[in-house]
Amino acid sequence: MTVDELIVDIAHQLQDPALAQVNQQQVISFINDAAHDASNAGWFVKLDDTDLTYTADLFEYAIPADFVHIYEIRTEDGGDLTVVPYNHWSVEDGITSVLRFSEELYVNTNATLSIKGHKRPKRDYVEGSGTIDVGMESFLKERAVAYAARNLAKGSSTKAASYRSLEESAWQRSEQHLEDQQDLFRPLPYSRRVYGR
Repeated sequence: MTVDELIVDIAHQLQDPALAQVNQQQVISFINDAAHDASNAGWFVKLDDTDLTYTADLFEYAIPADFVHIYEIRTEDGGDLTVVPYNHWSVEDGITSVLRFSEELYVNTNATLSIKGHKRPKRDYVEGSGTIDVGMESFLKERAVAYAARNLAKGSSTKAASYRSLEESAWQRSEQHLEDQQDLFRPLPYSRRVYGR
């Protein structure tokens, strides 16, 4: 789902498809507020990276910037995928966090490394075709609708009462998403933390 598609969904739920009551920038602000809520609730989004090439006799690699946790490393060499045993690698702190392979335990293969882990949810959406973090769409929609409805309920229009009702129901649905989906967005128990992130 793109940011623009989410904005359209929110506008329809607010019964304001033309964005006459709230403008597009306000809706984006509400989406970002919702993303901050998810991040503050401890949600993380799965992330895969295959940009590293394991080189013979090089045992230390800078960890790509978005990773907060790493739970698995695989190598691909000639189409063969191999999971690197957990005791063959570690995350080490320093000026830059690094991924270190054990010189004694790991065999060099000159293979492509695939790192699997988690990143923090995006919290700075802008209008356009940028994508929403996978799995976050429903939560962001309901929470942003709650924020927008709260904003619209402050007025004295004839719709203020219906916006208050919409705010309550959207907030409850978003809280239910937080509760129901928390296991999908928590780091795996055996994940290794990337320090300083």
